[in-house]
Amino acid sequence: MNAVRIHETGSSSVLNYESVADAEIRPNQVCIKVTAAAVNYIDALIRSGDMPPGMMPELPFIPGVECIGIVESTGTQVKGFTAGDKVAYFGEIGASTYADYVQASADSLVRIPSSVNDAEAAVIPVNYSTAYHMLHNLAGISSESVILVHAAAGGVGTAIVQLARLVGAKIIGSVGSDEKRQSILQEGADFAINYKTQDLKEAIADITKGRGVDYSFNPIAGASMISDLENLAPFGQLIIFGFIAGMPEEKLQASMLNHFGKSLTVRYSDIYTLYKQDFARLRSMLITLFELLAEQKISPRVYQEVKLSNAPEAHDLLESGKVVGKVVLVP
Repeated sequence: MNAVRIHETGSSSVLNYESVADAEIRPNQVCIKVTAAAVNYIDALIRSGDMPPGMMPELPFIPGVECIGIVESTGTQVKGFTAGDKVAYFGEIGASTYADYVQASADSLVRIPSSVNDAEAAVIPVNYSTAYHMLHNLAGISSESVILVHAAAGGVGTAIVQLARLVGAKIIGSVGSDEKRQSILQEGADFAINYKTQDLKEAIADITKGRGVDYSFNPIAGASMISDLENLAPFGQLIIFGFIAGMPEEKLQASMLNHFGKSLTVRYSDIYTLYKQDFARLRSMLITLFELLAEQKISPRVYQEVKLSNAPEAHDLLESGKVVGKVVLVP
């Protein structure tokens, strides 16, 4: 089969499209013919060698943690799946979905409606489950909630906007361009702020009449963690799900004490905690999300479909800062 492999870390040019040996199907595994595989930031971090200490996989390595595909064949002891089933695969680092075929544990698969678009479906496993988990399991948002979404035009950001819209929450999106601002308004955000041309704190204060937001969903971290403490309403929650800008220079605990009277909460969210501790719950969430997709109640934004053989182009797009939604690899 063909796959994209990394033999050394570096720029997108280290992504090599090459022939690799077919893997043997083990008991309780299925072979999936991949029809669409989403590109995630973790793929780029591994490729560039910027993973945290102890988390970098051994090379050579095939990137990718999620895909949509058709069951080609099944190994022994597999129950509930047969050849021809359309499935979603949500794996861990090492799932190796940048490939024509993937061998996956049947326990990590979800059968999905045949009617859904494969590229759109490929956005669901990581991004939409991350958004759903934060909105419903951690925050428990309602129609009374006012939320701030950082990087609202990104893959998880657009998912948060669409899912929060279904609940009826008031959504404020923060983005870095006027083009992205218009985009998230179309996705369903009530307000959109270009933080490069507007003062985010002042805009939020104006929108909320000085009260602040109940929840901030933040993949940026860095200095934004500190400023979000200003943006939160009493009893507000800051939910961090990424560290694009690293850690803040100021000590978070000391900064929180400055807002002691607001009784704030800071939480961290990694979807793989749920993945490892309660996959049954994650699977139930995924089933719900694919039902919403089939019913056209959510519409994952696919920025561009890129051929698997052109994986470097996909990574260049991802790192350009221009992507609204998700880049998806296709055969």
